[in-house]
Amino acid sequence: MSESVVTEFSPLGSKLVSIASVASKFSIISDIAITVAVSATQATCLTNDIYNRMQNALSTNMSDRRQALVIYPAA
Repeated sequence: MSESVVTEFSPLGSKLVSIASVASKFSIISDIAITVAVSATQATCLTNDIYNRMQNALSTNMSDRRQALVIYPAA
């Protein structure tokens, strides 16, 4: 049984490549895109958490201040 092929076009010309090879390239690209999206989401969550903690640390409410400073070591 022969393997299915598609034509790949590039600035250097065209060539026949296997569908598995093309699928593997798209898989790598999608993995990178997902990783970047997850990293951006994590960075946003971390930034929001730090912002909220700092806002609570500067609050006049003593309970909020204690909760915000709980992660920092005693000096």
